[in-house]
This record gives sequence, structure tokens and C-alpha cells, in this order.
Amino acid sequence: MRYLPLHFDLQGRDVLVVGGGEIARRKIELLLRSGAHITVVAPDISDPVATTLQENIHALHAATYDPEFLPGKCLVVAATDDKAVNEA
Repeated sequence: MRYLPLHFDLQGRDVLVVGGGEIARRKIELLLRSGAHITVVAPDISDPVATTLQENIHALHAATYDPEFLPGKCLVVAATDDKAVNEA
């Protein structure tokens, strides 16, 4: 099987998105539709990502990824163009 479809009930659940660019923006928009509570961590956050999060009252951290952001998160989405960060 080439694809693994996954279905999560994220309504009201805490999700971490690592990344602040276009890839992250697309993932955030999907997560918002699922009703997730989103935390974004990225050293550089694009204006569209910041605006989307501010409009929907979610957490935004202008910082590099650190495992300290993981506790309590039911899902982590790696959405950067940095392979090393995505693999961490």
C-alpha cells in the first residue's frame, strides 16, 4: 500500500505545527477546519500564517523547535523545508 490514510478527531485537541511558511499555512488551514487548538513554532513566521493564527486565537512562538513544546500535544506536524528539523 503506497498511501496510509489516517483519520483523527482533533476537535478541541492540542496540535503542534513546526514551520511558519507556505507549507505550514496549508496544514494550519486544514487543522483549523478540524477544530484543533494549534500551536505554531518557527523562527520565521510568514505574514499569512501570523494573520491566520491571530484571527483564530491560536498560539504562535517565534522560536526554533524544541522538544519542550511537545507535552500535551496529540499530533505534531513537521511543515518546514529543513529536512533535519522535520526528522527531529
